[in-house]
Amino acid sequence: MQTRASLVVLLLLACLFGVHHGSPLPQEVLPRPQENFELEKLLGRWYEVAVVATCPYYMQAQKDNPAIVKFELYNSTEDNVVQMRGTVPSPGSCKQISVDFHLTNQSGHFYHHFDEFNADVETYVVQTNYNEYVIWVILSTEQPSGIKTTLVKLYSRAMNVRESVLTKYKALVRTQGMSEDVIIFKDNKGECDQINAARPV
Repeated sequence: MQTRASLVVLLLLACLFGVHHGSPLPQEVLPRPQENFELEKLLGRWYEVAVVATCPYYMQAQKDNPAIVKFELYNSTEDNVVQMRGTVPSPGSCKQISVDFHLTNQSGHFYHHFDEFNADVETYVVQTNYNEYVIWVILSTEQPSGIKTTLVKLYSRAMNVRESVLTKYKALVRTQGMSEDVIIFKDNKGECDQINAARPV
């Protein structure tokens, strides 16, 4: 059981922020970040309620354990950095991961480098109303191969989402060349109460 849990978490980390082999997508299909983006309004607690990706390892891990993941987004003590911590349910325990998003010159666009897979990761806030939902488009580029992976994620302030928000999410998924039929909608399995040490990604 412990070996299987470790494998699931490894696969999740490998692709959670878009870092593993996937099908290259043209750069022009990426939507622009939301206009008049306000970072401070985005901070706080979020739940990852739906995901889709071009990474098969990530998709398989999600199918094996499609639990809603809780995230906290907050300002770092480091300048121009926003930190996100996520609590990932896994069989028998919970794992905590963290990522430092570096602000770029483009509002609503963040960058980080995943050392373990030598991947440059670009994260875009595409749509949000701040108090209810946010849709992310995440593009990673492995070095030196240049292979790209794309993820589209839906976060919610609560563990459920209005149908109209899901409609917007599905439409955005289609713009990224993926079918809404393969979207994984997460199950509410409760919040983790056992947290292991945070692992940076």
